[in-house]
Amino acid sequence: MRKILLPVPLIALALVGHAQVTLTPIGSYQSGGFEGSATEIVAYDAVNFQLFSTNGATGNIDIIDITDPTTPVYVSSIDLSAYGSGANSVALMNGVVAAAVEASNPQNNGSVVFFDLQGTFLAQVTVGAMPDMIMFSPDGSKVLTANEGEPDTENLVDPLGSISIVDISGGAANVVQNDVTTLDFTAYNSLPIDPAIRIFGNNGASSVAQDLEPEYIAVSADSETAFVTMQENNALAVIDLSDNTITALVALGFKDHSLAANALDASDRDDVVNIATYDNLYGMYQPDAIKAYSYSGSTFIVSANEGDSRDYNAYSEEERVKNLTLDPTAFPDAAALQADEVIGRLTVTTSKGDNDNDGDYDELYAFGARSFSIWDATGALVYDSGDDFEQYFAQNYPLQFNSDHTDNDSFDNRSDNKGPEPEALEVISYMGRTIAFIGLERQGGVMVYDITDPSAVMFLAYATDRDFTQVADATSRGLGPEDIKFVPVALSPINENLLLVTNEVSGSISIYTVEGLPSAPQDPMVITEIMYNPPEADTDSLEFVELYNPSANTIDISGYYFREGFDYTFPQGTIVAGNGFVIVASDSVVFENAFGIPAFEWSNSDALSNSGEDIVLANSFGLQIDSVNYDDAGLWPSEADGDGYSLVLCDVNADNNDPANWQLANVATGIIVNSLEVYADPGALSSCMTVGKDEIIVTTFTVYPNPSANGLFETSEAVTGAVYSITGVKVADMNNARKMDLSMQPAGMYVVRTINGDVVRLTR
Repeated sequence: MRKILLPVPLIALALVGHAQVTLTPIGSYQSGGFEGSATEIVAYDAVNFQLFSTNGATGNIDIIDITDPTTPVYVSSIDLSAYGSGANSVALMNGVVAAAVEASNPQNNGSVVFFDLQGTFLAQVTVGAMPDMIMFSPDGSKVLTANEGEPDTENLVDPLGSISIVDISGGAANVVQNDVTTLDFTAYNSLPIDPAIRIFGNNGASSVAQDLEPEYIAVSADSETAFVTMQENNALAVIDLSDNTITALVALGFKDHSLAANALDASDRDDVVNIATYDNLYGMYQPDAIKAYSYSGSTFIVSANEGDSRDYNAYSEEERVKNLTLDPTAFPDAAALQADEVIGRLTVTTSKGDNDNDGDYDELYAFGARSFSIWDATGALVYDSGDDFEQYFAQNYPLQFNSDHTDNDSFDNRSDNKGPEPEALEVISYMGRTIAFIGLERQGGVMVYDITDPSAVMFLAYATDRDFTQVADATSRGLGPEDIKFVPVALSPINENLLLVTNEVSGSISIYTVEGLPSAPQDPMVITEIMYNPPEADTDSLEFVELYNPSANTIDISGYYFREGFDYTFPQGTIVAGNGFVIVASDSVVFENAFGIPAFEWSNSDALSNSGEDIVLANSFGLQIDSVNYDDAGLWPSEADGDGYSLVLCDVNADNNDPANWQLANVATGIIVNSLEVYADPGALSSCMTVGKDEIIVTTFTVYPNPSANGLFETSEAVTGAVYSITGVKVADMNNARKMDLSMQPAGMYVVRTINGDVVRLTR
């Protein structure tokens, strides 16, 4: 056994040296409830600058005005008594408030209840037992709940843990029970699962499906995959949202506290900070909050590794190390270790560690990992913050190290049980960087990290509005962070980014300004070309949309997404050079084979409408960057609807919602589909047909008579090309011909363009 005291000041100072982001507390909402979970989960309404906060003391959702975030004001409450025993969670998107409501009998099925922004009831549907967390999918089409399904305290009734998926694509007010799919784990009752997944409830009397207890959900940026933590089980489930099936159940493994990077302070009775390592001691990650983000085209999951135990009247897994019999081979110095001043008071599980079933413990497993982690989409660990949190507080808050959240004079109180206890989490992708905010339930406050590249994570800052000099009571701030929400400056009531942190013990909501994040790009992307109906039968594989960067500066569009027309989110690390292009296509392989240009690929089910629709590009916070409402009628050239042409924007500085600024592409690609040639110009500024009266025309042929009175024209030599109206509509083909008849066309200006690019202006 080795015990290592690490050089705390050096490690902590190295972390602080990277700080770039500043969190400044500017206001606090005080509910007046202390230790009553009066502020737990919060959702933000950017329309009215209001918060929707679950109140565990009343069971209601409180509405709070933060028009002046320095002085939040209670507005009203949504009474949930008609729907169950109260809200466990709340989420908000597109003007709809969704509440996860527990049944009056917690072991019965709960509900999702929908309201508008005024708190007016819209709809209610039944989900699984004890819905503990609720969220909207990024595309807004679904609402998901993690239904924990905990047993009663006597373990007489243990409902199934489950995940409910509510299809709201038809509008929240129209949701009915048939729109709900609830997934459980009954299939795993007879399937082999990883033995590292903790199935142990009620001394193993519960089935796998009863024992698995979903805690939190994250959804990938493309809304195709959900990741669900089972906190007590130390496991992660993966769900395919295209067909609502559970595709994987993954053990998250254990943190080795014998490694120097994973040291911890394990005693609350030694009266010092003692961050050390111990052989055969492991931490169970057991995440609470998780979030998903993208980097270089891959999805990653961030977790706040809180830890949790089962502690019921009928069964408890908690025990202190000093009360266990330790294997003498694994722990030759057991007597010394089990002293209160070493690890004797460390709380561990009795459900694991007796590897040979001989009645003594060969390994010890503590609850939580005192860290945050990053996992890949398969559940493999790619980063863990190690002992960063405890090292930071040892250096910067030595008199408040590992404090409890109910007492401002509680130095070292939580060292024996989960330490700072990371629980809350917010992850934002902001102008090319991904930032994680981790709330510490016991210590209080928020740690900030740049996690853009999971292989190069960087600590940025820590902030708290907790006042350790004050007696902890209903006037306190910052005690017990439970939830975090980021408000970007564009949605903020003031000209600042805001961070909202709910604190369930102090019953308060802390409001911080966030400074030092990357600046927003000055020049938005512009939609400049649309191929919405190539001349294909059914497949539409040549459909694409072109985006152009009209500035000279590189723009990072990580997290930008198309939310109308089709669904696509640009992965982390997507940049567009100054005056550069990016293409999103229906089929990236077909597109590249046809045009020789790489493209991103949207969902194959999202064909553009042949009769016109909105195409909307938004940034990662939902702010509209650009939109085009194209059509196949009116002033829009109708030939783009199936005759082989894309639409091109003639002037990138012009209003791209004005059809007069769009024309048909005039670049022949040589691609023949269904006897029609495709005309398109992706990845380049498109030239339109308009020929000004003062323009010099370079040509090798002439047209006469010009102007013509009756619409009959002849060229001086045989021409292969086409005749276009001044708005770019092709009105006639010329195939090695000299004569043309435009007598059926209205009077006006036309142009003849040969396949060589020569142009002649003529007047009808």
